[in-house]
Amino acid sequence: MAHGFPQGPKLNQSRPLPDFPILVNAIWMLTPFREETGATRVLPGSQHFRHLPPATQDALEGQLHCCAPPGSVVVLPNTVWHAAGTNQTQQPRVAVACNYQPWWVGRLTMDVYPIDREVWEKMPPEAQALTRHQLEWNTDFSGELTDTSAPEK
Repeated sequence: MAHGFPQGPKLNQSRPLPDFPILVNAIWMLTPFREETGATRVLPGSQHFRHLPPATQDALEGQLHCCAPPGSVVVLPNTVWHAAGTNQTQQPRVAVACNYQPWWVGRLTMDVYPIDREVWEKMPPEAQALTRHQLEWNTDFSGELTDTSAPEK
């Protein structure tokens, strides 16, 4: 993300809020994450609040910035309030963000897409086992997942 605006704090969480995380986020830093480049902001302990974060882009009391060099990874349970900071530089902040969750949770956000069968069939068996539930998902996102053709196991 090049020069931009901060996000408001968020959860990667379904509603109602369960007492436990249902996914973890892994953010692989490909460029330096510093406060001035908009490093991810987290609020330690917020996983215990049991309510949604405030609708603000302002800094929250007690928040930390996940600052680290390229090659670092931060792993967060989805119940921790987190947000991208403001990139105040012209240097892009680049990362790969992955969510890990049980397949039965379904599709929580619109940024998860189906895998085409011909692509899936070329994957190693270990990768096929992890992604078979993503085969040809219905992308008409309405909060419920429709798996149209997952292979039988």
